[in-house]
Amino acid sequence: MPLGADRILTGARAVGFGAQTVDRLGLREGSSTGGAPTAVVVSSWFVAVGVARRLGELGLGLGSDVSLVLTEGTPAPFEGWSGPALTTVADQVAEVARVAWPFVSPADTAAARVADSAADVVRLAPTLVPGATSGPAPG
Repeated sequence: MPLGADRILTGARAVGFGAQTVDRLGLREGSSTGGAPTAVVVSSWFVAVGVARRLGELGLGLGSDVSLVLTEGTPAPFEGWSGPALTTVADQVAEVARVAWPFVSPADTAAARVADSAADVVRLAPTLVPGATSGPAPG
């Protein structure tokens, strides 16, 4: 799905940035869509907490009015998080380590593998872990 540059926001991995993101995307109190996104995908627990808090302040429901997906991985709760279980894209730490190890291992051929790595592309299939913060688009 193509996204306009105005829909891709970058900033600090901070709760405050998450709250600002909701406002910058045009989500408003009493209007679940109104042309604004029906889903927000974030790459940080801190940002996710900020998004969730701001949506709550606006009276918008997580998973019903706006979906929230965290790509930082583990569905384990963030310290102090008391909200619903976040929908996440699971970390693949073990698989990343398995694939990366030959490139960083102290073996004699490691340097050669690193030199040839520019031609090698490894794609890992993400695993979506559904939680209570995602659902069908409203309407």
